[in-house]
Amino acid sequence: MHSIRYRITRRPAGAMTGAALWLRVQWVRLAGSSPLVRRGDRLAAWLVLVALAAAVLAVPAAVGIGRIAEQRALVLAQHELRTRHRVPVTTLAAASHPLASPDPGAVTVLARWFWRGHHSGSVAVPAGTGRGSHLTRWVDEQGRLTGAPMTIAEARSTTARVAFAAWGCFVGALLLLGRGVGRRLARSQEARWDRDLKRLVRTEGR
Repeated sequence: MHSIRYRITRRPAGAMTGAALWLRVQWVRLAGSSPLVRRGDRLAAWLVLVALAAAVLAVPAAVGIGRIAEQRALVLAQHELRTRHRVPVTTLAAASHPLASPDPGAVTVLARWFWRGHHSGSVAVPAGTGRGSHLTRWVDEQGRLTGAPMTIAEARSTTARVAFAAWGCFVGALLLLGRGVGRRLARSQEARWDRDLKRLVRTEGR
């Protein structure tokens, strides 16, 4: 039973995967001696080879860009951790009218707080928050409302994201360039085949 199952699931001899077949075609274009392989085919294969090499060589550069972005993000995170503070906020009105926002429970009410002086302004609070409620919010050195500071973990996570984005943009540019060049080569090849076929027809018709 095991032998029968093996014969059924085993890959047939000589069968090739899509990647292996593609590599073989490119190799034939580069080094083959078939008369069907023309100069444009060899040029296209060389362009593919150069693009693959460039994509591989771009990896260290993308990693370097990611590390530079990480260092800048770490500096920003440390600055925000030093200059942003959580302060108690007291609402001056009841939160009974939700705003039209992505958060269906978002409500803006007038509130006041103290940080190096008294401040007041509109603060987003959960729907149903009553007047005189005490909450905490982030403020900067001037006492203005702001977002939570970036954490060190968030700053470090930028390395992979920025590196992948940089490498992806480079590879995307290569693909667009290769696609444009490939189209021009294909049109040129088709025009040559048309000329050769017309020449062949005229020769056979004599």
